[in-house]
Amino acid sequence: MEMMFVVLIVGLLASVAMPSYSMYMLKARRTEAVVGLHRIWDMQQAYYYNHDETYAGDFDSLGFYGYERIDAHTVFGQRYTYRISQPWGEDSWYCSATANVDADDWPDVLITGYRPAD
Repeated sequence: MEMMFVVLIVGLLASVAMPSYSMYMLKARRTEAVVGLHRIWDMQQAYYYNHDETYAGDFDSLGFYGYERIDAHTVFGQRYTYRISQPWGEDSWYCSATANVDADDWPDVLITGYRPAD
């Protein structure tokens, strides 16, 4: 009987702790994208000031290395796939980091970029 109470208490504690643990794991996995996008932002700002106020349109021009290169506009990190583009012209840029870090049906997408005012 005492053993059943111990198992019950351990089960209740585990059921309370699992959602918090899952959220901490999600935040830890998301750190790769936050750091990568912050690095891209800093590199784009440096590129802008060194190249007549235009932004890099691909990772090769930006000098973004250390990730697996898929093509000039796409690289793959540990979990996230990064894509860079210039949808509004040379004085703009857009970068997304996409992965499925929480195993649901929806991809986790983080973005950064710059679009000039109209």
